[in-house]
Amino acid sequence: MGKRSSGWTRCGRALVVALVLALCALAGPAVAPQPAAAGQKSTDWKMAFSDAIDFQSNIFASFDSTPYFIFTEVYDTLLNYNLKDGGPDLVNSPTTSYHISDDGLVYTFHLRPDIRWSDGKPFTSADVVFSYEHAADSNVNSTYTENMKSVVALNPTTVRMTLSRFDARFLTGYVPIVPEHIWAPHADTPAHLTKFNPCCPMVGSGPFRVTSLDPNGTIVLKPNPYFYGHPGKIQRILLIKYQDDDAALRDLELGQVDAINTGKTTWAVQLRKQVNAKMWASPAPGFDEIAMNSCPLQGSPTCTGPGKNVNVKVVQDQAIRQALNWAIDRQALARIIYNGLYTPGTGIISSYYKSRGYYTSYADDPEIGYTYDPEKAHQVLEQGGWDCPAVGSGGICTKDGTKAEFTLDLRSSDSQQQNVGLRVKAWAAEVGIKIDLDTITEDALNAKIYNPTSSKAKADADKYEPTFDAFIWGWFGDLTTPDYDFEVLACGNPSSDSFWCDKRYTDLTKQALTEPDPKKRVDLLHQAERIELAASPYIIYDFGPYLSVTRTDTWTNYQPSPQPIGQPFGVSWIQLQLINPGAKAGTSYAGTTWVIAFLVGTTALIVSVGYIRRRREERQPFELPAPTAPGAAGR
Repeated sequence: MGKRSSGWTRCGRALVVALVLALCALAGPAVAPQPAAAGQKSTDWKMAFSDAIDFQSNIFASFDSTPYFIFTEVYDTLLNYNLKDGGPDLVNSPTTSYHISDDGLVYTFHLRPDIRWSDGKPFTSADVVFSYEHAADSNVNSTYTENMKSVVALNPTTVRMTLSRFDARFLTGYVPIVPEHIWAPHADTPAHLTKFNPCCPMVGSGPFRVTSLDPNGTIVLKPNPYFYGHPGKIQRILLIKYQDDDAALRDLELGQVDAINTGKTTWAVQLRKQVNAKMWASPAPGFDEIAMNSCPLQGSPTCTGPGKNVNVKVVQDQAIRQALNWAIDRQALARIIYNGLYTPGTGIISSYYKSRGYYTSYADDPEIGYTYDPEKAHQVLEQGGWDCPAVGSGGICTKDGTKAEFTLDLRSSDSQQQNVGLRVKAWAAEVGIKIDLDTITEDALNAKIYNPTSSKAKADADKYEPTFDAFIWGWFGDLTTPDYDFEVLACGNPSSDSFWCDKRYTDLTKQALTEPDPKKRVDLLHQAERIELAASPYIIYDFGPYLSVTRTDTWTNYQPSPQPIGQPFGVSWIQLQLINPGAKAGTSYAGTTWVIAFLVGTTALIVSVGYIRRRREERQPFELPAPTAPGAAGR
């Protein structure tokens, strides 16, 4: 959760090495599990992960999924999320009580007395003030405090925060509390703060502290000796890096790891045969999208104009973008590629938020209720001035001498988008739009998105000149409200990657965030959503779920959140504090060592250790060949 601050150039972590170097980098985990004696149960909880530990797991800078798991176990927010619905949890938080003024502008938090950090130093209101004051310097959490006017420590256990205007997210905003005595020496500038390496040990107030961090091997978390909360049974958490997801599943099936942080839809059928393994698939607060280069020719608050080679007349043509929305068979993507685990995406607000009153379906809307309708796509193109051949004829639409053709960039580390891209290409060809697919590393894609401007103007120093036509990626938003998913499309937002800028859309999202009346707030968000769906800078095609896997015998009593069908860990630290050791766990695991054995027969290795945008889960679909002819996909 959180977001990046303006001026920060997002960059991936890509590592391309020869096999000899890979064998060195992937040598087995540095820490082995503590073997359980005969008849005893293991006190190690072992989780496999395959994403990157970006920015040294710095809470002010990291975006990846596994660092956020670490943050959940190491740091508290003032009010941690409860297991029922993600709301405030007064039982398992540093805050024992709080008060909000009648106008919703003044928040007073009362802290538990005698809390200590994991290094024994006192946890006080000064740490809260420091954390909130520096949230604005964060790459990932900056806008959670954008409406905060002041934060004051009234005494060591009382903090008062005053807002300049009501903020619907403020109570549950993701602002982790960090120890001032550790971070203050590195907080002279935002750049210094986000480059600080907080390990090891990584000091926090949660149930665990990180004692060893090897991004390509094993990460070790041990109990915080001064922890104030519910005592747990885990004596060590071992996070084990895998370069191959199927190797992680193999070890889980053998009982050598207890959990996998992110699962693959291809495992669903296989895991049905495993009586001691469970896949947890739950709705997620986000979406996957085709992002179209929408940087205006005249520039915007974050870009000075699109790159010279961008097919602007195509990708910035509203008819092209709307036609693609009508041409994509979302039901086929969900059914064939995602094994029925994904929900077709119909807007910015995920169906995850349905129970919270935010979600609405546009299925019956004739303008933005995008379903699979090639004839409608053809009609939209012709109304937009494009001269198009008959549907399915194989020709290409033209307009004023310009062919309807552009390049769609796909991440080499994600076979999901490669399969989606193949089908989108076929469906687009059916209606006369030619898409050229380009599979590149995340580093290369980030370089195209955040290409520095060529402008020499001082005012443009921190702006970009995006060189992509379009790409596929996705976002995961906040647990309680969909505001973040709207913000990534707002003018000037530091998380913007399409560089679309519509002032009315931006104003509506800001009004919604500061609207205290729930019904009016939801209406404002839907107004903004309709604007985006009409303009289609993002062509949203699915609301993907969280996917994780656990053994059900080595540890038991997992508590999903939100209940009853949420995730078994990663939402609140109380989840792992409540599990109990079960059957005797394995005494060894393959980890990266297994991957080395698997790769010995190959001639070279290209490892993409890419970061996942803002808690984005890696999703791997069924491997399917490209459709053999236009119109064949998904039928």
